[in-house]
Amino acid sequence: MAEEASPIMVPQTEDASENLVRENTNVVNALYAVLNITGRDGTWPVPQKDKPESQESGNHEACQVHADEMVRELQGIFQLDEEAMDELKKEALQKKPIEFKLNLTVKEGRIRKRSKGNDTVYITVNTPSRNDNQELVTSFVKSFAPKWDQIFTIPIRDPQNDHIYLQLWQNGEDEVSWLFEPKLATIHFPRGLPIGTLSIPVMEVTETEFDGWYEFQSTAEAGILNSDVESVKVHLSGHITCSADLGEQQQSYDEFLLCLFQHHTSDLVDNSNGLWQGKLPASLTALSTQLRILHGIRKDGQVISWCKAAAQLPNVDAGYIHSLVKDIQTKMVAAAFSEEDLAFLQETLILIIGKYEERIRCLDTSFPYSNADSEGQLMAVLKTLCDIHRHPKTQMLIYQSEQPLIHEGVAEALITFGCNWLKEMENSTLLLASSPIDQIKAALALTNEVLSLLGEPLAFYNRIFQKELKVHCYKEVYGSLVKEMISSLEPVLTHICKRLLREPDAGENAEEMSYDFGLQSNLLKVYTNLCHINFLGRRSESATKETGIESHHQWFIPAVHHWLAYTNNLALQCVEKAVEEDSFERINDHCNFSTSATDTASLCNNLKVWWHNIAWDDQTTNDLIPVRILEDQCNVAKHYCHLMFDIMDSVLEDNEGRLWIGAKIPVVVANMEYINKGVGKLPKTFGLDSLKNGNNSTVKNLIENVQETINLWINQYLEAVLRKVKPTIKTSLDNACESGDVSDLLNNLLDPALSVLCSDLPRSHFLSFLASLWDCIVLLLQIKLKDESKMRKNDYFEQMNYVLNEIFKCFTPSTDIGLNLRAKTPGYMSLVQELELLKLDSNELISHYYQDRWKEQQDQQQQEQQETTATLVVRTHFSESGKLNVSVIMADVRATAEENSKIITALPSYYVKLELIPEDWSLRRTEKTQALREIPATFDEDFVFDNLEDNDIAKGFLVLRLVEQHVIHSNILIGEAVIPLAHIHKNSEDIKNMYLNLDTPCLDSVSRNLQILNYRRRESTAYDFLKKLEKRYPETKKHFRNLQT
Repeated sequence: MAEEASPIMVPQTEDASENLVRENTNVVNALYAVLNITGRDGTWPVPQKDKPESQESGNHEACQVHADEMVRELQGIFQLDEEAMDELKKEALQKKPIEFKLNLTVKEGRIRKRSKGNDTVYITVNTPSRNDNQELVTSFVKSFAPKWDQIFTIPIRDPQNDHIYLQLWQNGEDEVSWLFEPKLATIHFPRGLPIGTLSIPVMEVTETEFDGWYEFQSTAEAGILNSDVESVKVHLSGHITCSADLGEQQQSYDEFLLCLFQHHTSDLVDNSNGLWQGKLPASLTALSTQLRILHGIRKDGQVISWCKAAAQLPNVDAGYIHSLVKDIQTKMVAAAFSEEDLAFLQETLILIIGKYEERIRCLDTSFPYSNADSEGQLMAVLKTLCDIHRHPKTQMLIYQSEQPLIHEGVAEALITFGCNWLKEMENSTLLLASSPIDQIKAALALTNEVLSLLGEPLAFYNRIFQKELKVHCYKEVYGSLVKEMISSLEPVLTHICKRLLREPDAGENAEEMSYDFGLQSNLLKVYTNLCHINFLGRRSESATKETGIESHHQWFIPAVHHWLAYTNNLALQCVEKAVEEDSFERINDHCNFSTSATDTASLCNNLKVWWHNIAWDDQTTNDLIPVRILEDQCNVAKHYCHLMFDIMDSVLEDNEGRLWIGAKIPVVVANMEYINKGVGKLPKTFGLDSLKNGNNSTVKNLIENVQETINLWINQYLEAVLRKVKPTIKTSLDNACESGDVSDLLNNLLDPALSVLCSDLPRSHFLSFLASLWDCIVLLLQIKLKDESKMRKNDYFEQMNYVLNEIFKCFTPSTDIGLNLRAKTPGYMSLVQELELLKLDSNELISHYYQDRWKEQQDQQQQEQQETTATLVVRTHFSESGKLNVSVIMADVRATAEENSKIITALPSYYVKLELIPEDWSLRRTEKTQALREIPATFDEDFVFDNLEDNDIAKGFLVLRLVEQHVIHSNILIGEAVIPLAHIHKNSEDIKNMYLNLDTPCLDSVSRNLQILNYRRRESTAYDFLKKLEKRYPETKKHFRNLQT
């Protein structure tokens, strides 16, 4: 368009002037809008939304665009010279001036008053443009929240300077007459009191339109005494319309907008600024806005025009177009569009879909894989199409247009892309070749290019299409591309292979005519490429009979006589098929293996027949080729064993929705053993037991390595089976620990599985698997114990201990088929030890604590390493009636000379506290002696504890503590001694004094008891005990915090 318009000279005749105006109608309309709306010397405000400081304040600063600047932009867009612009200005000035009208809607209000009661209110509207000097008045409503919903059409003479004046009134004395005669509103106003005013510049409405709540200025602020009104807000909406005879307004505006975008985006491309993000300079924004007003297009409808124009340009950011579509859909939900707008929107959506499908047809050039922006742009394109398809509003518009579904259109575009791409490649490779050698090279180049596209590029595109549109891009492109490729390659390659049979290698051109797989590597590469393409199709489930790729190997059948790799590939396919069709059931009672093992072994016999039939007699390669055959057969055996891992899920049985070990697992192991034995027989089968040139050792090493590998795989397979069923074991263990019932774990899982494995697996494999299974169960219980020890009660761990014991019995039967002593692993022993503690209740744990304290004191006393703080002399015994008699005789504190001096200067009191701890710690009883201010302190006091049960005596303790009593600060515990009640004599004869060495506990040595009690702080017994312990030994609080972390 720019080349047609430039240069344009001043017309010399009337016809030339008419032609100039007719060819530049958009320019005339734009000048018409600028000269009438902005004025010759006026400016147009354009908000600057990209300034940080304006965003923070919430008000966008406006850039004032002068009319001359907009005229210069027009001249640049349409490439007009000054004389042509002057002529077009004259034409614009000759048009009838634009008449502006304000369409104002007064919707509702919110009045906040200090007092109660409703008043009748109304609003008057005025503007300097009105000539009749009469105000427009709303209806009278008696409410704090009046609703008017009245529309006023107000002529505007000067949109640059005019204001809209609104005033809210409170009705006065004539309220009743007003209510009876509302028609008098235009000629008579009852007496009223103004309570708020509002002034809105018309320019603000012209540029942006408006729809929102406006706060009126109180008349009290203007110096008018008001009633008790605190604030007034009114919901207003409005826009400017103008009267101008422009013909097809929407089409004219769209054409101008497209020219404007093309001009701006071409500058971006020239300056290498990337894709256009939808931002225009202020001058172009002003031009666009004024043309919109001139053509009577609402601001909501402008978004459709922008979207339509942007979608037609290649260098517009697709993300920006997507945001426009989302904005349009939001406005559709809000019913912001008229019927005309929706019809135009339908046309725009169809255009966008068409443009995007056109870009998809050139996928590799529209979105190059090597371009960093391609992913984002393609995602935005597909998101746009997806949103158009999924949103009910836009979906209905597309449906009404009777267009095909978007997914169908995209799929068809992808198919077209695949066909076109292959045809271009074919034109540059295969169609240029004439001789068989060149045709093979061309076929190789073509298949290499196909593989390159089907690799990372197409996977890249497929990932995006699948994510955004749920369209299988790989499948669609693969199907069309490969189908075209097959139709091009099949006749060429079939002809070459058949020609090889008709024209055997001979004469001067023997090397040139060697196309077979053994001598011509290019043909082998072509076949390999086709195999890879087929593999990609099968892996992505894209290969179908229609593509023809599945039968590509048939083309090469005439050339496979000397191609050992082909036979190996065929053998591998047969193995896969045999495994796929195998049910993995024993052939009969005498054979533990299944049909896939025998089918795989029979492949060796087929190859043996082929080897003897060709009667290979080349002395230079007679030893090398059989070694290659042997390697291929070993690879077949290894491939079969490897497939056993792939089909593991299918051979595991379904036990009530859980994967578990069934009768097929031993069959799989037997199959691998059968194949491994067959590998050992290969040298003799192919007559390789008498090779020359030192190849005997090569064969021997090969066979030994393969057999060792398969043996290793058998063990790894059993380990993999264990990993597969590990979730089942874990779930059943969890249920057993929760319920205390091991019937499901033993009867439904372990017993049947171990019975099958024991009878069908070789003993070495069975014992190895049994040990691994046992270690797995112990590990799961250890993990569970670690996770649950802080949250569960002791009865849960009692059940867990029972479960562990039952499983241990299962793995260690009385016969020699179990693990026996090997089951007592370090992990198992530590687990048992931990459960023995965790299953105890709080009272038993406290008893354990004091039992450990007593043992600690006994051990230190025997080793003479006890760091005692004091000595206590007591005498204890049980009377015949079962009462415990305790006599506290004296106590002595072991203090240094310095400490003695301190004691003398501030001598405290000392007393002995006796605590009898029965089986239930909460029923403990305490006594204490009198406090004495002397050291040694002689008490000579007797205490009696009665009502003791046998369990209390068997499990109870007597704890004696020496306390240093102070008046000013807290008492100090000097030391304690623990005596089990079971160790106290039960008669009073020959009772001797007991000299007890008092000390404080070393908490680290009993940290596990305390840790478990600390976990059970929710229980009152544990909580009370730990609180008592922390009170006696304040440093233990830090110790418990460390235990928690």
